[in-house]
Amino acid sequence: MVRSQISSMKILRRVLWCIYAWPITLLLLSSDLFAGYQHSGNYVIPFAVLDFLISLPSLVALHLHIWDKKFFHPSFWKIYTFLFYAWDLSFNVLIQPVVTGEKFVPANLIAPVILLPFYVALFRYAFRRWDKKEFAATYTIIGGDQKQYGPVTAEQLRQWFLEGRVTAHTQVKAEGDAEWRPLSAFPEFANALAAKSAAPGTPPPLPSAAPPSFPSGGGREAALQAVRGPAIALIAIASLGIAYYGLSGLFALFHGGMMFHHELPPNIPPQLRAFIQGMRGPMAGVISLGIAAVNGFVLLGAINLLRLRNYGVAMVASIVAMLPCGCCCVLGLPAGIWALVTLNKPEVKSQFG
Repeated sequence: MVRSQISSMKILRRVLWCIYAWPITLLLLSSDLFAGYQHSGNYVIPFAVLDFLISLPSLVALHLHIWDKKFFHPSFWKIYTFLFYAWDLSFNVLIQPVVTGEKFVPANLIAPVILLPFYVALFRYAFRRWDKKEFAATYTIIGGDQKQYGPVTAEQLRQWFLEGRVTAHTQVKAEGDAEWRPLSAFPEFANALAAKSAAPGTPPPLPSAAPPSFPSGGGREAALQAVRGPAIALIAIASLGIAYYGLSGLFALFHGGMMFHHELPPNIPPQLRAFIQGMRGPMAGVISLGIAAVNGFVLLGAINLLRLRNYGVAMVASIVAMLPCGCCCVLGLPAGIWALVTLNKPEVKSQFG
């Protein structure tokens, strides 16, 4: 009952954070990408692009905080958090009013108030105490059918024990160990063993049953089959993005051509028309090549997903694929969601090496 309540609270927390995070993400990305074209100053666009590049990791950290995912070394996020706070305050209070020629007014402080939960989430993620064993240690077991299952995380193995799929005498080998030992020989599972032995009416174990997350055909093969679809979809979408934006960027850099080559509708708003017509020359090339690099990162993450390597890179690449600055959002959004759902399956997550 208690575990069910905790799980429900975690789901509710994630839903509320997602309701807040996705509009904030789209708002910040769109404001950075389009703010420079609302003004005629020559230095507005470079500062807007710089602000976008500096702010992008903070948006990634926001979504990693929601899903409790560890990515990069914690020291990086600690240093980045304070640098981001300093930059964001300086950009909004000092740099942006000077570059755009607008005077700072108290109403400009409304945005930092709206972004306060975002700043808090970034701080909490940067200074979170990660359980090293929970992320580093994996285990392989010999089931009742004498087949090996794993590697799995400590949390998954505890769940199997509580479900009766694994006993205190099940042979287990931790990652890096050379020999098999019974589960009772591992001190990290002592609390789970003691709690179950003290619980009245504990059902007998199921000695012949394989752990439920893995079919008898083997866990890694099943995980590879599960990730193949979303990984191939991301590879195809990212490859198209690299080809299109890469060629567009090179063409703009060397020939001064426009990123958008079709005729503009006659009823298009003036500001949007000025934005599209301004997308020419070196700046258009730099932006296009930057978007091509984002698609390159998605391609790297998709390859890692296909090979079940580097869980963090695959997770972040799936998130980036859904952003409008990366792959085509219409295609990247469903592919990214598909990849995230697959990555969060325990039988897939435990197979990453």
